[in-house]
Amino acid sequence: MFCPHCGTACEESHRFCFRCGSVLPEILTESNDIPEEIPVPMPEPEPLPEAPAEPESLPEVPAEPEALPETAEPESGPEPEQELLTEPEPAPAEPKGRLWPPVLMLGIIACVGLLVYFMTTFQPAPAVQSDTPWFSVKNGVLEFHAEYYTGDAELTIPSVIDGQTVTAIGNHAFSGCDLISTVILPDTVIRIGDYAFSSCHKLRGIYIPESVDLIGVYTFADCSALEAIYIPGELELMGEGALDSCDKLKFILFNGTCAQWNELYEGRFVTEVELHATDGVFYAQP
Repeated sequence: MFCPHCGTACEESHRFCFRCGSVLPEILTESNDIPEEIPVPMPEPEPLPEAPAEPESLPEVPAEPEALPETAEPESGPEPEQELLTEPEPAPAEPKGRLWPPVLMLGIIACVGLLVYFMTTFQPAPAVQSDTPWFSVKNGVLEFHAEYYTGDAELTIPSVIDGQTVTAIGNHAFSGCDLISTVILPDTVIRIGDYAFSSCHKLRGIYIPESVDLIGVYTFADCSALEAIYIPGELELMGEGALDSCDKLKFILFNGTCAQWNELYEGRFVTEVELHATDGVFYAQP
């Protein structure tokens, strides 16, 4: 016996399906207990819709109409006045290219202003000491700025200025300076440039250290007040006219022999000069 709802096999003694719980039908044993079949009315089938009729043939395209006969144009008469709808005229466009000249001028002015600003503001400061602004050193060469000098007439040049060692006196460094009477050079100097002390009319004495091996041309020329000078014996070259026009020169202290001096300097003196050499005192005649 099978459940009519879920199809599960059940025993005949059961009244309910143990799976879905449906009531099981009773088993009829006698033939007269079989119920008669009740006829079930069947619905009549609906009639099929009729097939659409064939479409009628398309109408023929009419032939092109014949050209109408030309009609005489009516005589031209005064046309009736009509209000003409005119579009508003567009505003005249500003001509191109007229704005660039003032913009260009402003750009040029701005560039020139920036250039002047950077040139005046970021100018490299000379290598000078704070307490000696009249000195500047570049690559070891000393330059003197007389317009800043406020020191004594007795000038002592330091060996190191602004972290740079002074190794040379520049050309024309003190030329024409009337603020100093004596000069002492540091022992780091090895060269004195051309015209370095020329035309120093108040210079009376100068000490040249043993480290110097070269004196340029006309270095002390026209020092009209120069009276004494110390020259090292290791000097290798003394330029032409180094002591020319030194009218008051009286003493030359030379740390070498007289023969070395004669080989070193061939110039003539204005007055008689005492040459104090290592081998004695000699007199140089004008």
